[in-house]
Amino acid sequence: MKTFKSQALPLHISVTHTPPPIVEGSGERALGDSTDPGFLAALSLQPCSFSTGTYGWKASKRVTIEVDNPNTGEKEKLQVQLRYVLCVYLTLVVTRVIQFQRDRDWK
Repeated sequence: MKTFKSQALPLHISVTHTPPPIVEGSGERALGDSTDPGFLAALSLQPCSFSTGTYGWKASKRVTIEVDNPNTGEKEKLQVQLRYVLCVYLTLVVTRVIQFQRDRDWK
């Protein structure tokens, strides 16, 4: 666990309601643009461990989002709590098996 926390870098997420454009000819979405008119928030996920023994990243942030009120037609501001959790399900057992296999093959 200490190795993961000391070597894992934070992950950064931009939250937007604007879908990214499709890259011509590939059918895949392009990365977001910093001038995105639908930008809502940016979060930095920090490395962590979970009670299940797994590792990952997590972040939490309160943001204000404008939505249309269907009754009045006016925009209203809502505060929402964004929580992101990214969990990695790799164990040291797998790492040791790979290391053992590599050591055995190199002898």
